[in-house]
Amino acid sequence: MAGQSPLTLKGEQTRAKILRAAQQLIAEHGIGGVSHRAIAAQAGVKLSLTSYYFGSLAELLEEAWDDHRARSAPQSVAMLGRMTEIFQALLATDETRARAGHVLALADHLASYIAQEARDRQLDLAIDCSFLFAWSLPQTLRQKVIAHNRLWVSRIAEQLRRAGSAHPQVDAENWLAVARHCEFSQVTYGREVLGEVEMRQRFFCLLRGILPNVGEAP
Repeated sequence: MAGQSPLTLKGEQTRAKILRAAQQLIAEHGIGGVSHRAIAAQAGVKLSLTSYYFGSLAELLEEAWDDHRARSAPQSVAMLGRMTEIFQALLATDETRARAGHVLALADHLASYIAQEARDRQLDLAIDCSFLFAWSLPQTLRQKVIAHNRLWVSRIAEQLRRAGSAHPQVDAENWLAVARHCEFSQVTYGREVLGEVEMRQRFFCLLRGILPNVGEAP
């Protein structure tokens, strides 16, 4: 921001306010609840400013997605790093009980991550679900969401392939479907319907069915 004129700085602040207002509406009402008028009211700015800074609603939604993904990246990287560590430990042993312990640790990590999202980053989790479960998105944005899902499937599939999955691509898609279901349940119903213990059980059962030579939970 150094060297910018006050007008430019004010413009950046207004633009950021509009973008955050759009994300709040997406979290609360889904993609269908977003309009220039609703965003302007939420941000407390003139209606004309939303189109001035973003042009079209499709452009605004796409930038809301890009900004959301950038802000969520550190948590995703940390989660993926821990997941990789557990898989490495799993690969280091053939003993069924030890492998079950690592699978349980992985299930616990995934369940804890989603539960923490619901507790500490509820708005971001709701934004995520609104984009990922939207039935109608602008074409460019839809391709970005598809690419995001494919990237996660490829990351998971590579780990499962190394761990012995016979069908890593399909298993990774099923894994992601279970994770998305847990996230959506947390946003929609809360812990009363699907708590951390239940999510852990779902992940453990899924992984035990996917991976070879895994015993009962220790």
